[in-house]
Formats: sequence, C-alpha cells, structure tokens
Amino acid sequence: MSATRRKKKRAALFRLRGPFCERCGCPVRLCSKKDGVLSSRLAIVHHIVERKDGGSDRLENLLLSCGPCERGAHNQGMAGELLSLAFDEARDNPELLK
Repeated sequence: MSATRRKKKRAALFRLRGPFCERCGCPVRLCSKKDGVLSSRLAIVHHIVERKDGGSDRLENLLLSCGPCERGAHNQGMAGELLSLAFDEARDNPELLK
C-alpha cells in the first residue's frame, strides 16, 4: 500500500472506529508529532489477514494499532501468539470490530 493510500485508510479507520488502538484501547494520533516530540501512539494500519496471505486493503481487513501493539503482533513470543488468536477471531467474526 502506498504512503498516500495508507494515510487515507488510516484516516478512514480513525473516523469509523475512533481514535483508539483496537488492541489495547489506548488513544492513538493521526500525526506522529505532538509539540515537536515524536509520539509512540501514532495510529498504525495493521492487516488482520496479511497481504502475503491473500488479505486485502479493504477496511474490514484493517485495524488501527499503536506502535507497541503493532510490534507485539509481529513478535514470535507468547504475546504475538495471543494477538494472532485475537486477529483470527476478528477475521472470522467481523461484527466484533464494529
């Protein structure tokens, strides 16, 4: 996904689902700077089903995530496995994401 398209998708998710990480519930921002300081709570677009596994860029396959949760989702440890189970549940039951 191009940077421009990712920015538009992030803004659409932000409007539809609110300014919160869909994993931990912390507030996230559309902009990476607040008062000149980089924020670790930048809203990151995460694919529930990764594109390499056939996932799309449709909003139904995307989650807003904060930086720490995004890193955890790609971790190979227990936290990553638990998040993977949650993503599987969300993929199988998209109504949970509303």
